Amino acid sequence: MPGSAGNLLVAWTARLAIAAWGLRLTHDLARPSPSASLGICLLWTAGGLLNLLHVLAAFHYVHDWDVAAAWDHVARQTAAVTGWHWGGGLYVNYAFTLLWLADVAVTWQAYRRNRLLPRWYVGSLHAVFAFMVLNATVVFGPPVWRVVAPLFVATLVATWFVSRRTSRTPDPEPGPSGSDRPH
Repeated sequence: MPGSAGNLLVAWTARLAIAAWGLRLTHDLARPSPSASLGICLLWTAGGLLNLLHVLAAFHYVHDWDVAAAWDHVARQTAAVTGWHWGGGLYVNYAFTLLWLADVAVTWQAYRRNRLLPRWYVGSLHAVFAFMVLNATVVFGPPVWRVVAPLFVATLVATWFVSRRTSRTPDPEPGPSGSDRPH
């Protein structure tokens, strides 16, 4: 694959992975309780694999499988934005990729067992993803993301607001055994 096609693969796998996260986040914001449907499991798996493919494509087409070159590339980007020549963000990206793939397994497990994901867990996961995506797009990415990001955030806020207004139903009274499920 020529250099330009390789660069397109690097860019579009990242964009599609971010889109998968955006759809997952929108889904989770629109629901009163985080759940894992088959569609979300498939979407999340695709996003995790696209992110992994992005990392592999970047190593192949941009860094020629040279970890030192990748570290230096990240350090130069970090220095250009922050003034601090540090390539450790490379390892943060590795950890992020592992987190995504681990959460794919967690999400499938929740789906198979028909269990809700804890709100604290889902909120923490999305906070980490938001931090990573914000840095990858708005801070270190091309200027177009500085326009797209506020539109994305406005859409998320609207989704959350509308879902909260339309899903306001009183909690069921606990049953005789203290359970909130009907017997």
